[in-house]
Amino acid sequence: MRTLAKTSTCVALSMFVASMTIATADQNDATTTLTTPNGLSYVYRPMSDAKRVAILITWPTRLSLIPKGQEGLPYVAARSMLLGGAEGRRSNELKMELADLDSGFQIKAEPDFFRVMLAAPVENGLKAASLANRILLKPDLGREWFERSKSQILRMGAQQRSSALGQSLLVARQYAMGDHPYARATTPFYSDSLVAAVDHTAVVSWHRNAITRQGMKIVASGQGDPKKIGQTIDRFLEGLPDGSNAEQASDALPQFRLDGKTVVLEDPNAKKSVVMMFGEIPLARDLSDARSNLAVRILGEGPNAHLFKKLRTELGLSYRVTARTIMMQGRKKFLGIAGEFESAQVMKAVGAMHQTYDAFVRTGVSDEELAAVRDQTLLKFDKAMKSPMASAMSVMEGVISGFEVGTVDRIKPYLLDTTADQMSAHIASTFPRRDDMLTVVVTPRATGSVADCTVQSVEDVKACRPQL
Repeated sequence: MRTLAKTSTCVALSMFVASMTIATADQNDATTTLTTPNGLSYVYRPMSDAKRVAILITWPTRLSLIPKGQEGLPYVAARSMLLGGAEGRRSNELKMELADLDSGFQIKAEPDFFRVMLAAPVENGLKAASLANRILLKPDLGREWFERSKSQILRMGAQQRSSALGQSLLVARQYAMGDHPYARATTPFYSDSLVAAVDHTAVVSWHRNAITRQGMKIVASGQGDPKKIGQTIDRFLEGLPDGSNAEQASDALPQFRLDGKTVVLEDPNAKKSVVMMFGEIPLARDLSDARSNLAVRILGEGPNAHLFKKLRTELGLSYRVTARTIMMQGRKKFLGIAGEFESAQVMKAVGAMHQTYDAFVRTGVSDEELAAVRDQTLLKFDKAMKSPMASAMSVMEGVISGFEVGTVDRIKPYLLDTTADQMSAHIASTFPRRDDMLTVVVTPRATGSVADCTVQSVEDVKACRPQL
């Protein structure tokens, strides 16, 4: 898997890039919608200076295909597909063949989507796609790989649950979404039961019913003849069944409870305290969405961000504090803020975090900080978008969120034309007020707490949550 190993840093960065949905393109590299020889529609972003092409295929997580209580199933399936090989050939053999073609293939389960990624030089695309097709459609889902996959995921889950950050995510999930299937699907790593209960026959059934043409989105990015790229996509997906597009009620997102409350979890085992804030930002499926993403960076990324300067530099309260956007199935967008603090200072930190956020929404940004963060952001993205995989992932985020194809090519000049006054007005009109946010604190002891509800376990959060 040499290619994806080489570009792991770029792929990780591309997830960050994707949250901005920003790319750069010259006049001859316009993003467009094409059709493969077999009639599959895909979005293509040509990159004349790239040495390979990346193909990214995404399916939505359809909760109706996952048995209740087995929401860890897509994660087990993805790992089983990668570990088990295909058609009697071991996984390592297939990886070595792909490496010999200077190509790589990856499968990734996420809370919202199931993704497969292929990167290859165009001249090796058909051969690499044939190998990837075997893993995708004819994987060895035997019990040995199934059990090994579950064990690995359970170990990872135990590590994540042991942190105050992991506990805070569980509290936020329980309060904001309750016992909705989507709530369980977003955090399966944080509950052993959602993984341990996964049944082998359910994995086989899920693979048969989920990996189909229904709901599938395809993006390709890189260098090459579009006709050859289309042929490569067809080979990659050869034999893919049509599937059923009947959406069930359980596929719907929950009603979110974000009501200005502060919930405190007392965890005697917490080494540090964590404070998190969550609120919804309206998802604008147009160029203005880029302003929201850039504003979040000004608020909470890097040493010059508003949150860091106040909580770390000025008050010395925080080890780290960040802000980021969180997308849910391309249908909703959220602002998430998280900071880690000494437990003796955590309640003071809650007040300071609230005040800093309120001031940011009220006063906006200056010309100097807008210019500095924008220039730094676009410089990073220009560099990152030289990777076909990073480019494909950025374009895909726009596709699954319902943006017009080609929006990605127009965002850079749009941001360069944005003034501080426009950005400040955008923040004031779109960022949530604190009365529409949730604050979660995880600390060993809630001394001097400003909590609306204090609990001793995640299960107790149910009693805090008003019915909608």
